[in-house]
Amino acid sequence: MTWESFEERLRTSACASLYPGSRLVIGRGGRSPRVVFVGEAPGAEEDRLGLPFVGRSGKLLDEWIAYLGLSKDAYYITNIVKCRPPENRDPTKEEVAACEPFLHEQLDLLKPEYVVCVGRFAMNVFFPKKKSILKESGRLFGTRYIVPHPSYFLRRGGTGWEEYLNELRVVLGGKGSPQKTLV
Repeated sequence: MTWESFEERLRTSACASLYPGSRLVIGRGGRSPRVVFVGEAPGAEEDRLGLPFVGRSGKLLDEWIAYLGLSKDAYYITNIVKCRPPENRDPTKEEVAACEPFLHEQLDLLKPEYVVCVGRFAMNVFFPKKKSILKESGRLFGTRYIVPHPSYFLRRGGTGWEEYLNELRVVLGGKGSPQKTLV
């Protein structure tokens, strides 16, 4: 499968037509990344621009990426659900089920070394038996890593996230300066 055929299938899928009037948001970043960050669904700013994690949470996620020392081509950001749910509500199980196969196809195409589950929805897709995002966060499970959503930290003043990323930072080789860039 090629990236172009993936996008074409996605554009004509039930996942893409879940919310009439909402824009399809596929992802952003390098096409051969070391790390893929997977969130829940686009918000208002993401729907407006057609890119994931570009609002307040996206700015904090960009800080995390700098802290991890990832170069621009070394990461990719996407969501499980590819369109914004009405009134920014949580996606339903059925909506997640309509989009989840496309997430797995994306990951097959991208072939990352690590997938970072950003928030409980992503955690539940990859680890359906895990119940507490805070209990599981900051830990590596094979090639999957769990961290709370940036909005969790923004509600608490935007700080305290470093402790949740330290193990991944070490695994990626970013033990030194946060400015160190990994390829």
